[in-house]
Amino acid sequence: MKNLMSLPVTVLLMAVVSCGGNQSGQTSGLHLDNLDTTVAPGADFYRYACGGWMENNPLGDQYARFGSFDQLAETNTERINGLIEDIASRKGVKGDEAKVGMLYNIAMDSVKLNADGMAPIASYLQRIDAVTDNTGLQQLVAVMMREAFDPYFFVFASVDEKNSTKNLLQIYQSGLTLGNRDYYLSDDENNRNIREKYVGHIGRMFSLAGFDEESAKRASESVMRVETALAGAHFDNLTLRDPYRNYHKMPYR
Repeated sequence: MKNLMSLPVTVLLMAVVSCGGNQSGQTSGLHLDNLDTTVAPGADFYRYACGGWMENNPLGDQYARFGSFDQLAETNTERINGLIEDIASRKGVKGDEAKVGMLYNIAMDSVKLNADGMAPIASYLQRIDAVTDNTGLQQLVAVMMREAFDPYFFVFASVDEKNSTKNLLQIYQSGLTLGNRDYYLSDDENNRNIREKYVGHIGRMFSLAGFDEESAKRASESVMRVETALAGAHFDNLTLRDPYRNYHKMPYR
C-alpha cells in the first residue's frame, strides 16, 4: 500500500527530472514555473506542485478557482469575442457572418435595450399571469421548453450509459436560479446572506417589470418559496456523482 501511495509522487518527480534535463527548447511536458521548489514535497505537496502557478496567477475576485483550463477558456472567449467584434464592425457581410454580426450588435445596443424595457418579455409575463391551475401550468411549461426555457427540469438527448450504441431522451433536474440546492437549504450565515440578497434582486427585477413595491416583494418571496421547494427535491452534488442513483431507464409509454 505504501508503494502504491508513493507512485503519483514518483511519477511527478520523474517528470520534473525529465523536463529539467530537456535542453532542446521544447515546451511540452511539465511547466517547472508552476512548481514551488522552495517547499519540500513531503511537507506540503500541493504547494510544491501548484505554488508557482498560484504565485503567477493570483485569484481574482471574479473567480472561485482559476486553473489552466480556466485560463484556456478565458483566452478562447477573448479570441472569439475579437472575431465577432470584427465581423460586427464590417459592412456588406452576408450569410452566417451577417447573422452573427446582427445578433451581436443587437445585444450590445444598450440604448435600444433600455428603450425597449420589459416589452420583449411582456408576452411571457402575460402567459404566466394567465395560468390558473395545474393543467395550465403544464401547458405553459411545455411551450417554454419548446422555446429553450427549462423552468423545472430540462430534457436532452445523450448516450445510454449502459448501452453506448443507443441514445436516450434524458431528463435532468433544473429550476434553481442559484444553481445548487445548498444555497437554499443550508442554514449557515453565508447562505442565509446569499438568499436574502437574492430575494432583494428578484424584487428589483419585478419592480423594473412594472410591479409596485408591495407586489414586487410578494412576488419575490413567492419565487423563493417555489425554488426552495424545488431544491428540496434536488439531488445534492455528492448524489449526482453516483451513476447508479442517476440511472432510471424507463419506457417512453
